[in-house]
Amino acid sequence: MGIQKILFFLILLFAVNTLTYAEIKDQKEAPLMTFDYKNQPEAFWEKYLKGEQLSVCRNHGTERAGSGLYDKFFEEGTYYCACCGGDHAVFDSNAKYDSGTGWPSFYQPVEGGVIARTDPHDTLRGLVGLGRTEVICARCHSHLGHVFDDGPPPTGKRYCMNSIALTFSAKGTPPKRTYTVTEAKESQKSSPKSSKETAIFAMGCFWCGESEFRDDSGAPLKGIISLRVGYAGGSTTHPTYESHEGYKEAVKIVFDPLVLSYTKLLDIFWHNVDAFDAKGQFCDKGFPYTSVIFVGNNAQKKAAMATKAEIEKHFGAPVHTEILESQTFVDAEEYHQNYKHKNPVRYRYYRWNCGRDQRLKQLWPEKSLPNSPKED
Repeated sequence: MGIQKILFFLILLFAVNTLTYAEIKDQKEAPLMTFDYKNQPEAFWEKYLKGEQLSVCRNHGTERAGSGLYDKFFEEGTYYCACCGGDHAVFDSNAKYDSGTGWPSFYQPVEGGVIARTDPHDTLRGLVGLGRTEVICARCHSHLGHVFDDGPPPTGKRYCMNSIALTFSAKGTPPKRTYTVTEAKESQKSSPKSSKETAIFAMGCFWCGESEFRDDSGAPLKGIISLRVGYAGGSTTHPTYESHEGYKEAVKIVFDPLVLSYTKLLDIFWHNVDAFDAKGQFCDKGFPYTSVIFVGNNAQKKAAMATKAEIEKHFGAPVHTEILESQTFVDAEEYHQNYKHKNPVRYRYYRWNCGRDQRLKQLWPEKSLPNSPKED
């Protein structure tokens, strides 16, 4: 009897040690789930996501209706976010249905899988009450699609997703990683330390120009270290809003080029000015309101000139936006900073009556503007 107890105790001790080892092993592998995907620089995503997947997941694009792998796909299983490696569950096949829209649709996500938020890129739609609700991965904050209030019971919701932002594992099959945690760690370790660069853009009214570089909450876009409106290019001392002769109303952006590229800033600039207006911008006319890219180095100058040439080629018309060497910049009065969020009613009234969005819509009717992404 005593020997049996001893044997039982030894077996129990072995089992406990085995479980403890398994727990320690799991803890060592935990970075797979805890890696900070949502704060990775653009270079990280460009390494692991390519082509249309990068465009959809990180640049809020939309795949063509009916072109996705999972539109008419109804096997049992789980859908995962493709952007952060394919093992973070976002939807279950039990909630999938055929909406007839050309995109895979679900009436609800898995718990904790996604975040639904006011789409920060829907400024133009929001002005006319058509702003959408964006759906992003809860782990990496990549764009998955949008959710609408025209779905079936029991939720009445239609989570309209891009197939290319998803991966699928059949029921009973574990998810398959698209890249390993070791690679992710290496990417994190090899990322160079942050640096600073400055961009200055004159875009007409600086209230509106500045707003294009902020998200829906009023915070600067990811990668922007500081964002100020002010007066650029003049020579007199102490310019003010009432007296800034010789200056342009402008936006000064200090940014980390490892997180937010200068090319991306140029893209936002060109899609939010009327580059063909030599007399000003929209309803504001005169020297202070003409559009200018103030470049701070040769790389910025080269990029600005290249994109200007692309705009001229696309439209077949001369661009009146100037490209000048960076000059004096003086901060505007504090009440002008982040004006859209300090005075939202007055801002919207001014912007709409100035015809800014109406003209931008004429210039870019089919372009995925930062303000008006295509439907999904």
